[in-house]
Amino acid sequence: MNNPHKYAPNFKQRAREVKDAHNHTCQKCGIVRGTELISWAGNLWKVYMVAAHKNHDPSNPDAELDCVCPSCHWKYYRSKNHKAVWIIARRKYQAWLAQTAGW
Repeated sequence: MNNPHKYAPNFKQRAREVKDAHNHTCQKCGIVRGTELISWAGNLWKVYMVAAHKNHDPSNPDAELDCVCPSCHWKYYRSKNHKAVWIIARRKYQAWLAQTAGW
């Protein structure tokens, strides 16, 4: 939850309910919470579930929610203009390198 003021007051409770209703299993890819994976950076991490807004309406207290893993949340539920934090950081770093190298 990047900006808690954007979300309906009952979101945390409803998120817990949707995750419990689906046994903490991703509705898109079927991966189960706690499955161990290796990240793109080579780090071991355990999969967790998030509640995703089907209609991109976080302020709606009756919004339709899905239980998904972070990977599927990124693939299927992000807004089209949203960029990953690591992409933004990499671009800033590249701009800084270019500036210090005098490009």
